[in-house]
Amino acid sequence: APQNVLAASRDGEIAIRTSGHFPIRAAGDGIGLLDGTTSDYEWTGRIPFDELPSSRNPSQGYLASANQMQVGPAYRYYLGHDWPRSFRSLRINRLLSTKTSHSVDDLKRYQADVQTVQHELFRPMLDTLRGVTGMADTLRQVMLDWDGEASVDQPAAVVFDEFLDVLAYLTWDEFRDNNLRSPKLPVLYQLFATEPASRWMDLEETRLKRETANDLLALALEATADSVELKYGLDQKDWRWGDHHKALFRHLLRLKPFQRGPYEYPGFANTLSPAAGRPTTFSASWRMVVDFSGETPIGYGVYPGGQSGDPASPLYDAHLETFLNFQYYRLDRPGAPRLIAPEKRLHEVVLTP
Repeated sequence: APQNVLAASRDGEIAIRTSGHFPIRAAGDGIGLLDGTTSDYEWTGRIPFDELPSSRNPSQGYLASANQMQVGPAYRYYLGHDWPRSFRSLRINRLLSTKTSHSVDDLKRYQADVQTVQHELFRPMLDTLRGVTGMADTLRQVMLDWDGEASVDQPAAVVFDEFLDVLAYLTWDEFRDNNLRSPKLPVLYQLFATEPASRWMDLEETRLKRETANDLLALALEATADSVELKYGLDQKDWRWGDHHKALFRHLLRLKPFQRGPYEYPGFANTLSPAAGRPTTFSASWRMVVDFSGETPIGYGVYPGGQSGDPASPLYDAHLETFLNFQYYRLDRPGAPRLIAPEKRLHEVVLTP
């Protein structure tokens, strides 16, 4: 599978390149099932390596990949269609562009970042919205007062999560009965921000009225109020994000005795520390920061689990607490077995020919 490969050197060189084989077709883009009785969609070649997206030492001073689309509409080749939402890359750009130098602790903090770009985008629409009262207006104010950080103690994250689900459900009502996937959240935001009178705002079930963006926002708030009250009650202390948003670490066999959790976990769909879903079963598979400032690079890292795949081993889940607390281990790189500190030697195997 193609990958974005990033590289950095101690003398300040940075680079990124998309690598892999990308087919060029005679027609079409390869999405879905194609007509196999004709050669109209056959591969005619591959995108030349030198024309794949790449960058080296850009003037902005940093490079990043969060699985976002790497090129603009002027790029001549087709790279794919199912790209993740761009919220993480937007947040990375903001953090890295705020200053010219970043410490190891800064990078660790960025990897633990749970600021929701989605909230920042939709907040102005909620701020100018009028005509909602009661519980719906209370929830609107809860989201307006929130700073967008999806920490475990935040009740507003529950409200915002429910609100986005309801808003998408109302907007894309045309997709419900047609067994079609509805557009992703960035498309929804773009629609509300630039086409408030779009036909997509109109609810099919209300024949006597054509709804606008403001109508749908108000309806979504009212429906969210009903949903929050039904699921969590009226007391905001019962809306605490960590009580309802948890991480579940599953074994490949999906056997419950082998899984760990659920543990309360911060984050949101497409925050820098990824945490989509309730429970979330997908997050960072590996966190690492490398310090190039000294004579020898020093790495810090952690992964969710342990060194053993045997659930009966104490090493099966040895790193979970460290991972959940966004802490790191220093990554030792001994050049010989004798250089491993005695307290770090768990087992010793001697092979005698």
